[in-house]
Amino acid sequence: MDTYFSVHIQQIISEEIITKGQEGRQHFTWQQIPFELEKCKSERLGGNNQTQDLETMWCPKNFTIQLQGNIASKTRKMVVVEIHYCEQNVLDKLQPGIKCKSKSESDQMITKTVIAIIHKEQYFDSAEFDNNPLKNTVQVYPFELQKNASQMTYFKISRNQLQLKDSWFSNQFEEQSQEFYKIRQQMSTISSHYESYNTLTGVQYFMDENVQTIQRSTDTIMDAFSQQINLDIGCFTLSDVLYRESISNT
Repeated sequence: MDTYFSVHIQQIISEEIITKGQEGRQHFTWQQIPFELEKCKSERLGGNNQTQDLETMWCPKNFTIQLQGNIASKTRKMVVVEIHYCEQNVLDKLQPGIKCKSKSESDQMITKTVIAIIHKEQYFDSAEFDNNPLKNTVQVYPFELQKNASQMTYFKISRNQLQLKDSWFSNQFEEQSQEFYKIRQQMSTISSHYESYNTLTGVQYFMDENVQTIQRSTDTIMDAFSQQINLDIGCFTLSDVLYRESISNT
C-alpha cells in the first residue's frame, strides 16, 4: 500500500501571535517536526498477540512528544498523523527505487482500503491485588478513506492518577501512587474540499485538561471482621478482604 498512500507523523507546535498596531491582527505560528518512520517491531506494543501484523505497519522512530492545550488554546502542542496520496519523496526514504502509483490508480484503491491506527493504552484492574493493577491493552481504530474528501479525527490524552491504600493489616501505611495515560476519541469532521487540506484522513492528539484520580482502599482485617457479622473465622482468608474504589475528576 506504500505505493498508493503516504503516512506522515508530526509534532506540531502552534502559538497565537497578535501584531502590534490599531488593528491588532491575530495569526498562529505553525512549526512542523516530522518523525522518521520505520517498520514496527513485534515488541513495539508490548509483544501483545493482538498485534501479530504489526511488522507490516509503520511506527515513528524516537517517539518522544510534547502535548499542551487544545484546539482552541493560544499555545498548542499536539501530534498529528496524516494519510496523503503517495508522495515520491516520502516513498524514496522508505523504499528507494520504487515509484508511486498515479492519483487515478490510488483512487481505484480507496474504497478497498482501511487505515488502522493502533494505540497501546493502560487501564486500572480494580480486582488485581497480586501484581501491578495497571494493565496494558491494545486498541485498534480503523479509518475508511473517501475520494475527494478530507477527514480529521480528534483524540484527547488524559492523565490519570492511581492511589492505592492496599495494606491488609493497617490503613495507616503510606499509600502508593502511580500515573498512567488513557486516550479517548473526542470528535470527527469531514470536508468535501480535499484540495484545501491535501489530507485524505488524519488524527490529531491533544492533552485533556481534566485529570482523573482513582483511589482504591482496602479494609483492614479488623474492619473486615466488624463488617462481616456472620463471618466464619475458621474460613477467613486474606482474599476475603473487601476494597473500596472511588473515582474523581479534577
